[in-house]
Amino acid sequence: MDMNSLLDTDAQSAKTQIKSLWIYLGVDLASLLPIGVVALMSGSTMLLADLLDYSKSIASAFISILILVQIVRKRTGRFEFGIGKLSTFGALIISLGVLFSILCGMGIAFYRIIHPTSIENAYTLTGAIFQVFGIFINMWLMMRNLKLSKKTGSPLMAATWRIAFADMLLCVGILFALVMTYLLREQSWSLYIDPVCAIVALAIGCVSYISLFKQTVADLLDLSLGERQQIEIMKTLAECFDLYSGFHGVKTRSSGGKACVELTLSFPGKTTVEDALLRIDKIRQGIATRIGNCEVNVIIAPSSD
Repeated sequence: MDMNSLLDTDAQSAKTQIKSLWIYLGVDLASLLPIGVVALMSGSTMLLADLLDYSKSIASAFISILILVQIVRKRTGRFEFGIGKLSTFGALIISLGVLFSILCGMGIAFYRIIHPTSIENAYTLTGAIFQVFGIFINMWLMMRNLKLSKKTGSPLMAATWRIAFADMLLCVGILFALVMTYLLREQSWSLYIDPVCAIVALAIGCVSYISLFKQTVADLLDLSLGERQQIEIMKTLAECFDLYSGFHGVKTRSSGGKACVELTLSFPGKTTVEDALLRIDKIRQGIATRIGNCEVNVIIAPSSD
């Protein structure tokens, strides 16, 4: 496949992702104002954390759309090895932003534990109703973006479905905290329900982003593929042992959800160029069949024959 066809494929995939992100961004923008008003009027730590979460989601979607627009417009000519690193870098920025917002939310919650404050019951019930809608909306967004993430292998979509998953958990936590605070409002210790639930919900959401952060850093540092994929490559080379005369090493890395494999092989001295290319193509097909979305390059080393 030549570079133009690769860019066409990337652009088509990017258009699908942009459509999904615009839906995500529209939902967040429509929800931001009412959630903000209720959060500020109620004084709830959970709703303040939710407001911070909406701001983070909007910024994340905006960054993702900017990156994908560059792909659609094919402004990737300087990226000779594809736009995987660009997508991965975007996912890294998103995960860092999410982790920062989670830490800020936890800081607010710990402050409310040290300095407990009562919340307004009328706005608390209004916030609870918003959270019920939020649970179902984020569940739908999570399933939609998870499906798209598996289809495209895009780190940006991987980050986006994790955002929806974290938002759904946060909505569940907020709903539980608001209902329990209202039902137990006569108890003096009910003031601590809201900030404690905020800390738990934010901590659960943090776990998903720590794994994404590790994955994106590994991608940017060209960490080699996992043991399972390395074994599959070796199995293919063993099955195709009669196609080459010497094995001189393998290098692997991942780029934007795609595996990149570089083999150095030598062929019998009397092998023609046409025959060598046919043999290389069989090896490529074997590896692609075993490990899925991948790009295989073969360097021909001098034969010892």
